[in-house]
Amino acid sequence: MHMLYLSSVLSMCLYSNIGFSSIPFIVRKTILFNTSVNINCSLTSNVSLKHVWWFNGKIIFANGIQPSEIGISNAQGNFMDKSGSYIHFDGFSEINSGIYTCTEGDVLNAIYHLDVELGTGGESYNSAEQCV
Repeated sequence: MHMLYLSSVLSMCLYSNIGFSSIPFIVRKTILFNTSVNINCSLTSNVSLKHVWWFNGKIIFANGIQPSEIGISNAQGNFMDKSGSYIHFDGFSEINSGIYTCTEGDVLNAIYHLDVELGTGGESYNSAEQCV
């Protein structure tokens, strides 16, 4: 199985360097079928606000709500200690294709537009972004 990490680290660095920390991180990515994927959302405020994750306009992860509750059994949401949250997909498939958004209070932090590419796989893909 493959593992793909998508993160808002680079985006947050770029936006803070030009003074636009409120601009959401936006990713459009095609994911190879059956790849394990993490999508991340970093906290941007000093206030202790929790993230809420949405999938195609429906809440899929928040305090007390998990993706499995709306039929996405291969995904698990997790909060990181005061640094944000992420959703892990164990084997990305057609049911996972769509638009994921992460909000912090009333602020939109991240948008992921993810599509699946059907194929046989066989390759390993890791993506790590960092400030330069």
